[in-house]
Amino acid sequence: MGLAVLDYDDHYDSRSWYITRINVPRAHRGKGLGSQLLDELLAMADEAKKNVWLEIQPSDGLNYNELEAWYLRHGFKGFMIYKRRPNCSY
Repeated sequence: MGLAVLDYDDHYDSRSWYITRINVPRAHRGKGLGSQLLDELLAMADEAKKNVWLEIQPSDGLNYNELEAWYLRHGFKGFMIYKRRPNCSY
């Protein structure tokens, strides 16, 4: 049980997608569901050759440092606003 919302707007940057939220209910955390959701979104972004941006906004018992470490493990880089380039060649 998880929710992933991928929101993008070509008006600002046609080369990028913006993740607005990834949420896994507390009862289902620690099972890899969030990573599965994010990995699927990143695979779609790679196929479309899109950069992926996000801003970490802690909620539901997770703190900023935990979320930052999680996103860094998935290839994001930055401070406050994070970016991941496509894992593909142009």
